[in-house]
Amino acid sequence: WVLAHKLKPGKKFDMHELPIVRDYESGKVTKEELDALSTCDMHAAINDAPLELHLDRLQVARQLDLGGTLRLSGFDLGRLAALLAPTVQPATGKAGLDGRLQFSLDADGNPRAAYDGRIELADADVGVAATAIREQRAVWQGKLAYTGRQAGATVSVDGTLDGKGLAVELPQGAMAVKAGQLQLKGP
Repeated sequence: WVLAHKLKPGKKFDMHELPIVRDYESGKVTKEELDALSTCDMHAAINDAPLELHLDRLQVARQLDLGGTLRLSGFDLGRLAALLAPTVQPATGKAGLDGRLQFSLDADGNPRAAYDGRIELADADVGVAATAIREQRAVWQGKLAYTGRQAGATVSVDGTLDGKGLAVELPQGAMAVKAGQLQLKGP
């Protein structure tokens, strides 16, 4: 309907021609009802890893506010190696996410993000500051939250990390730790 009106020669499109706009302005429909109608479903792949995204909260007017479920499985961490180098080197293994994600920007552009769900790593090999971390399998279940910008940013973490086959080696062989099973709980 909108495209047909825009393509008519000599006729300008006026959004007030849309019934939903008139209903909103007359008070028949509230902003909350309109927001509830906005959703996004996506089935895609990121570097060949299957991605499912369902946003049941999709607000872009006035400020950005997104929320929904996210599922990513079998993401190859090696595809990020060039991006993470030289800070993180090596970066190999497979990662997955399955949970609820919320992201928003307030009127001043300050981000707020929250994740409630599961993060998995398999056959991971990650090096940070010459410390080698290898994990056969790690599963974290819990809540993450991030607010603010740069120096004023805050991060909170509350959950449980279960690991199998953990090995940590400090630089110059100062210490090597190997654990068959590992469990960390709490904030």
